[in-house]
Amino acid sequence: MNKKQNTPYKGSKKQFKIKRMLIKILGIISIVFLISCQKEAGLGGKSTLTGKIMANYYDNSFTNIQSTEPAMNENVYVVFDNNPGYGTKVRTAFDGTYQITNLQKGKYTIYCYSKDPNTPSGDSPVIEKVEITKNKEVVTVNDIYINL
Repeated sequence: MNKKQNTPYKGSKKQFKIKRMLIKILGIISIVFLISCQKEAGLGGKSTLTGKIMANYYDNSFTNIQSTEPAMNENVYVVFDNNPGYGTKVRTAFDGTYQITNLQKGKYTIYCYSKDPNTPSGDSPVIEKVEITKNKEVVTVNDIYINL
């Protein structure tokens, strides 16, 4: 007399193996999907970068600093991770401060152009690098000094 094995699964062993394999495949696909959905640096988050741009004002010969004051209405550029161009830009307020909101976790390069008589364009970027490591974080960037 053949005894029927008492298993919680009803069906053939082949069907059981196929269903088990499908579950494994779906698990792998889910993991790959979740990994590929990780957000990169950029807009769309809840973190903020804040900072201040200070301007060194030179004499006409561009040899002596006459004063250093907050740089009003200067463009501040933000590069997301290692992207080749800037992702967004803002302008400084009357007191030289700026704020970039709605950012994701990640690495950022902040820069502003400074007068530089030794370059063909007459300007060169002054760069600060920062990283946002958690959501809803406010990161203060080191003051950036430019020449005007």
